[in-house]
Amino acid sequence: FKTWNIKIIGPSPVWKNATVNTTTRQANLEWEPYTCKNASSIQIYRRINSYPWTPPACVTGIPDFLGYTIIGTAAGTSTKYTDTNNGLGLAVGAQYCYRLVATYPAPGGGSSVVSKEFCLEPIIGAAPIITNVTIDKTDKTVGQITVKWRSPLGIDKTKFPSPYTFAVTRAEGFSGKVAQKSFAPIRDSTLVDTGVNTFEKVYNYSVLLIDANKNKLDTSASASTVRLELKPRAGKIELFWNAIVPWNNKTKEYPKHLIYRGLSNSSNPLTLIDSIDVNQNQFHYIDSGSYKKTPLLETETYCYQVATKGAYGNKKLPEPLSNFSEIVCAKPIVETAPCKPIIDPTLVSGTNCDDALQAASCNQKTFSNFLNWKRSTGTDCIDKTTTYNIYIAGSKGDEFKKVYQSVKDTFFVDSNLPSYARCYKISAVNRSGKESELSEAICFDNCPYYELPNVFTPNGDLCNEKFSAYNDRDAILGDNNGPCGKVTTEMRKKCARFVDKVVFTVVNRWGNEVYKYESGSERSIYIDWDGKDNNGRELSTGVYYYTADVTFNVVDPAKKNQKIKGWVQLIR
Repeated sequence: FKTWNIKIIGPSPVWKNATVNTTTRQANLEWEPYTCKNASSIQIYRRINSYPWTPPACVTGIPDFLGYTIIGTAAGTSTKYTDTNNGLGLAVGAQYCYRLVATYPAPGGGSSVVSKEFCLEPIIGAAPIITNVTIDKTDKTVGQITVKWRSPLGIDKTKFPSPYTFAVTRAEGFSGKVAQKSFAPIRDSTLVDTGVNTFEKVYNYSVLLIDANKNKLDTSASASTVRLELKPRAGKIELFWNAIVPWNNKTKEYPKHLIYRGLSNSSNPLTLIDSIDVNQNQFHYIDSGSYKKTPLLETETYCYQVATKGAYGNKKLPEPLSNFSEIVCAKPIVETAPCKPIIDPTLVSGTNCDDALQAASCNQKTFSNFLNWKRSTGTDCIDKTTTYNIYIAGSKGDEFKKVYQSVKDTFFVDSNLPSYARCYKISAVNRSGKESELSEAICFDNCPYYELPNVFTPNGDLCNEKFSAYNDRDAILGDNNGPCGKVTTEMRKKCARFVDKVVFTVVNRWGNEVYKYESGSERSIYIDWDGKDNNGRELSTGVYYYTADVTFNVVDPAKKNQKIKGWVQLIR
């Protein structure tokens, strides 16, 4: 006998057909009804330019290196989907490829084997096809960008005669639609845009085709500049780059993007130091000084530029399409811990006993503590700190545990708490993830209160029927009146608050125990004694003496336990 673990995986969805509407630039996708009837959804993935791949046995889902992006989800019983590219329409000239993955409901969950790739023929239309948006010069005021395109692949020259002119429009952002500048129509297929802020801003361009009769025919898809961001770390610098373009910058044929580097104080041009396979590593590179085995120095400022490689997947278009990012510089950081934060006790707030006593209800369920701290003095401390971690302990003397991470501000609201009782310490974290010492502790405590009356009348009139700690549970919503009359502010000041446990013992005048009660589980901290003894017999009218051992929910252990003694008059 032997136990086997067997993994059941769903088969891949099967394509039926896919067509493209050249007028609306929409792809109409259709697949066979999925074999497994319990599938909860069919996910639709898309990429530009084919990436042939057959999944190995027992591999489900779609791996990241294929460069596919999910564009929509259909019900598990669906067989159709229309790709409108978020209403923008598919780009002219690009080869769009699709794959399908079925998903299954919880608790089992999981994904099916990915479908085969289905690629559409590139759309033929009257729109120009933009091929390059590359940064020639990085500067805040005199930056320069070169934009290139080619004429439409499918245009009726009889209906729309040549010569053709092209009007280029520039907008800010990766995909901003509000035109910042429109250039005068030109007959060339290249535009050099000068006097732009390539150091700080991202721009995108689109090209409009105009025929010899001044008819405005169609506009290309927009394409943005490549934006490079740096993240300095200890002894290394991370590079991240991105662009939104109608071609694909993650291709199987041209997977490697080029990394250039130089020193900020050098007059020499940047040097090619490496290339990175973006299919395996995404648009991300770490420079740790491997070029010529020369470590990065903390005293030097390094400048970088990235050249992307892409393609439309259309044999009629040139490839690879190479475009440069702006040049951006940074300095590696020192791998030392930042200075510990300083909690400002004048700028914190939590427990407010006066407000608690004036509350409209005795049953406040949620509470909040407000923390405020300062960066340690000194330029080094300010430069090194990027985020903060917050450590919390339930009581004084308890171990502090990290609860909140990556807090960017110098204040924090700890909300939806069951009580105020908490202690806090703050640590600073620098860009390399190094953590400082913990700050001094700041504690918030509750406003505990517990008071018992000295008379109750279990006589059936619904008023003071039970011996209970002060509360407003009987208050009627709206008029705020209970069976014994209006619940006043003075009464609410005596409400039981922040009590964890009560052990209540009653003796008669001869010192004999007649009743004992302990809260917990379904038993309330309010006691609610009905005037009967431990055996359920009604006690006679008279004076009884009680002891209540109350455990409060407080931070300070010295204030946690309190013994309350008193007497109560039972009147029938």
